[in-house]
Amino acid sequence: MLNQNTYYLTSIDDLPKICGQPKLHKIDIPMRIVTFSRDTITSPISQFIFRIIKRIKNNIKRRDEHLASLDIQDLYANIPVSKAIDITLKRLDESKKLDNLLFTKTDVKELLILALKNSYFQFNGKFYKQKTGLLMGNTLSPILADIYMDEYQKQHLHEVNIPNKIWQYVDDILIITKMNKPQME
Repeated sequence: MLNQNTYYLTSIDDLPKICGQPKLHKIDIPMRIVTFSRDTITSPISQFIFRIIKRIKNNIKRRDEHLASLDIQDLYANIPVSKAIDITLKRLDESKKLDNLLFTKTDVKELLILALKNSYFQFNGKFYKQKTGLLMGNTLSPILADIYMDEYQKQHLHEVNIPNKIWQYVDDILIITKMNKPQME
């Protein structure tokens, strides 16, 4: 249902701040860039759309004996925002979750674009805009990454062997397959 709260987007004072978290388990200890998007200028939009999209996450299905592990580098930064939005809208449409809302698919798309393409942040007193990918720290980024990765698995990882089992947690994928190591490579 429509929330009666009114939000005014009038100030740059509410832009997300950014910090780096070292990836101690990686060679050369690269930094993971994270934005603090809670209580920022776009967080009400992200939270509102999140409540709509989270309903379809339960529809993401996994499939069915060698073990393979994949790690996707810089997952959020490498997800094309427009494609993630399109996949999410397709899934929302298929799930019929929009049928009982006062919003159209176009409304949801515009809100997603507003929340995800305005990826401004502040660091050391300067303002920046992330040019590609999902902003780590945005409320929507984890669920859109899950939806995008589920679609990627369905489109590309079916070749791993069937029946197979694939589990994904954020940027890590675990595969149990009947393929042997040379076949997997």
